[in-house]
Amino acid sequence: MQQIWRPLTVKQADSKSKWLALEKAGKQQLNPKLSKEIIRSLGRSAEEIILEDRDTIQEQRQRLAEAEEQERQANALAAEREKEAQEIQNLRQQVERTQAQIDAIQEEYGSNLESESELNRLKQLKRLSNRP
Repeated sequence: MQQIWRPLTVKQADSKSKWLALEKAGKQQLNPKLSKEIIRSLGRSAEEIILEDRDTIQEQRQRLAEAEEQERQANALAAEREKEAQEIQNLRQQVERTQAQIDAIQEEYGSNLESESELNRLKQLKRLSNRP
């Protein structure tokens, strides 16, 4: 069945253009003047709903911006904590290396306590040998 083309009446053309404008609203920004005309044609309750929706969208955008900022701050803190944890790990490794060096030196040369004991023993021997 073939469709017959018929010219639209002025009223049909006007409502069709408004419909097309509404259909495209999600894809692009409406002309503010046309938007006001559509709101007026929809009635008072629709206008209130649209205004509430605009406020809700604005609030949601604000919340989103705040959430994104909090996420950036949390990521920055996490990176800082990771850096500090790495620094702590590096310091622990340095302490272990230093302690290993101290242990190696004490093993090779003896501890101060052993050296002092040996020194005291030698002094005592000297005193004993200096007596007549």
